[in-house]
Amino acid sequence: MVMSRGLSQRLANASVSLKLAVGFGLVMLMTLMISATGWFSNQALIDRGDRVTAIAEINELTLQLRINRSRYEDLFNAESAAEVRTTLDQLDAALAYARSLLRSPENLQSLDGQIQTAREYRQSFADMSKAIDVREASRSQMGDNADKAVDQANKVEAELLKADNILAFNGIVGVSKLIQQARFQVRGYTYSGRPDFEKNANQAIDEAVTGINTLAGDISSEYLPLLQQAVVGLKGYRAAVGQYRDAQAASQAALEKMTALGTTMLATSNEMIARQNKSRNADSDKSVLMIAVATALALVMSILAAWIITRQITTPLQETLEVVERVAS
Repeated sequence: MVMSRGLSQRLANASVSLKLAVGFGLVMLMTLMISATGWFSNQALIDRGDRVTAIAEINELTLQLRINRSRYEDLFNAESAAEVRTTLDQLDAALAYARSLLRSPENLQSLDGQIQTAREYRQSFADMSKAIDVREASRSQMGDNADKAVDQANKVEAELLKADNILAFNGIVGVSKLIQQARFQVRGYTYSGRPDFEKNANQAIDEAVTGINTLAGDISSEYLPLLQQAVVGLKGYRAAVGQYRDAQAASQAALEKMTALGTTMLATSNEMIARQNKSRNADSDKSVLMIAVATALALVMSILAAWIITRQITTPLQETLEVVERVAS
């Protein structure tokens, strides 16, 4: 109250120019206050939009990662593998950038989880790539060992044909058929990947080995080295089938892990986007409220200031006019 009277007294003693200057200064101050409120509110919305965009970029890269990984599974070449690694690098960069924008502990915790998940995804992809390399190498080993067994059987067959040993010749022809049957069963397994087909393939290989061993007891010992080499080829063939099985299982396990990790990353990204959108809506409402309050406050203060200054100017003039009228009368 005392301060208000003191201010009024000072204004009463001030010149008209000073009073008008104070009035215009208050108007400018109120305008500046409204502008500052709007600027800070809009800046908060812009920052929130940047965060939403950064998280959306993570979501898009996660989807692209899934597409590139599927392409790698189909093509299995250096180009498709490089695309997966490039997308992982881009995802790491996007996660680091988003982390530099976010502030709340909840969002930072979610992003740290995303970063760890991306690391695990990269490791799983490396495991899958290694398993696929082993699997494809085992395919070559299967082919080489099967060809070795067939070549040795063909040599024995040719020698027996020259020797005109029809009984033994028919035996080696039967062995050749068993080897071909084994190759047929193995191809069925590698194309399908079904465990029961693997059992049939191994059984067919074992039958071919048994056929060779049986034949070895019925023909001249001069053919034994060739038959033994055929057995070695078939055993290598069987071992390669086992390597293929193990590599395929490792590849499938890595794929399933990557699928789960990708799903987790997408779910987390969507959750973060929803959270940011909710915060953005709250910021928008808060911005509107702040601008409205600032505008109302500025309007009230401007009206009050205008009223006070007007009274400080008009009251002395009115008093002077009354004095002049009394003197004139």
